[in-house]
Amino acid sequence: MTSTYEAFFYRGLLYVPPKKLGPAWDYEYSCLLAYDGSDDGNLHAAWSELPDHVRKGFWDGANICVMILRGTRSDH
Repeated sequence: MTSTYEAFFYRGLLYVPPKKLGPAWDYEYSCLLAYDGSDDGNLHAAWSELPDHVRKGFWDGANICVMILRGTRSDH
C-alpha cells in the first residue's frame, strides 16, 4: 500500500508556528481513507494480511488511522 507513505509523510512534517495571516502547520494524526473497488477485495485482503501488531502500530505508534471501505457487489 503505497498510499501509507503519504500518511507517514505528513506526520513527519515539522511544526510551523502560526503566522499573522494563517494558523500553525502541525499534524497530530493522519488518516488514510481508501476504497477497495476490486471484485475480490484485494486492497482489504492485503491490509488484513499484515500482522496484527503492524496494523495496530499504525495508530498506537504513529497516530495514523487506516480505514479501508469496501462495497458490496450486486449482480442484478
